[in-house]
Amino acid sequence: ILINDNSTLKRSEKIYSKYCISCHGYNALGGAGPNLVDKNWDNGNGEISDIYKIIRYGITNKGMRSFEKTLTDKEILEMALYIKSLRE
Repeated sequence: ILINDNSTLKRSEKIYSKYCISCHGYNALGGAGPNLVDKNWDNGNGEISDIYKIIRYGITNKGMRSFEKTLTDKEILEMALYIKSLRE
């Protein structure tokens, strides 16, 4: 379990619902954006450092915006851990 603190999990779920669900879907199974729970990652190999960079800097040529001015570094890290935990 990557996030074992209930308050961090709730915060991450709230951020996912606010910013991610519209593209990546309710269960992160994809939609306009890619599936986040499978093992097929176009950018990196789905490790926390890869996910962190994608959230922070975005992939603008694929429609993924940057969140470095929207979320704090801590929130970005927590989101990376949350997304990684969805596959665990």
